[in-house]
Amino acid sequence: MLSRQECLRHLGLGGLGRVAVSVGALPAIFPVNYATLDGDVVFRSGPGTKLTAAVRGSVVAFEVDEADRFDHTGWSVMVVGPAHQITDPDERAQARALPLASWAPGRGDVFVRIEARLVSGRLLTHALPTNGDRHGALPLEACPACGSDALAVVSDGEMTNFACTGCFACWHFSLGAIYELPSATCPGCRLVDLCRAARPLVPVPVGPTALPNGRPSAQDGQ
Repeated sequence: MLSRQECLRHLGLGGLGRVAVSVGALPAIFPVNYATLDGDVVFRSGPGTKLTAAVRGSVVAFEVDEADRFDHTGWSVMVVGPAHQITDPDERAQARALPLASWAPGRGDVFVRIEARLVSGRLLTHALPTNGDRHGALPLEACPACGSDALAVVSDGEMTNFACTGCFACWHFSLGAIYELPSATCPGCRLVDLCRAARPLVPVPVGPTALPNGRPSAQDGQ
C-alpha cells in the first residue's frame, strides 16, 4: 500500500485518469485529462454533458494508474470525495493556469474539482526472495550459461535481473521467458549501480548459449 503522501506524488504527475460516477442510477466511468490543485483533482468538461451533470454535488471516485506490461510492475491511486463545478473567480483563475487542455471535441469551459477526502494507492513490484527460499523463488535454479547456482538478485524495486557470479552473465526473466543481457554490449541500464555492487563488470564470453526453453540467447543472433 502507498502512503497518502506517496499517492499524492503519483497523482501530481497528471495525465489521463478515470472518473466513476452514477448516471441514471447506473455506474459509469469516463476518461478525463486531469491536473491537480492543492492535492485535489481538476478536469475540464463541456457544458450540458452527462459527466458535468453527474458530478455536480456528488461524491465520486477518481482513479489513475501506470503499468509496465513487460516488467509486470506499476502503481494505482484512487481518490474519493465530493465534486463541484468551479465557479469562484479566483479558484477558476487557478484552474485555468493548470496545464489542462481538453482532449474531447467541443467547448471544455467547465472546470470540475474533486476533493481528495479519501486517498489510497497500491504499488506493484517484484518481491525479492529471501536467502532461505532464494532458489525456490527464482525462475531458474542455475545459470544457463555455466551451470553455477551462485546467482545474485539485483533489483530497483521495479525491475529484477539475475547476475551469475560464476561467469558474470546477466539474465532477465519476463513473461515466462529468460533473456540474457550481455555486459560486453550493455550500454548501462537503471540497474547498473546495483550490478556493479553485486559483481565486477567484465566482458561475457561471446558464444552460443542454450536457454532452458531451447531458445538461443540474444547475443547468438549478433
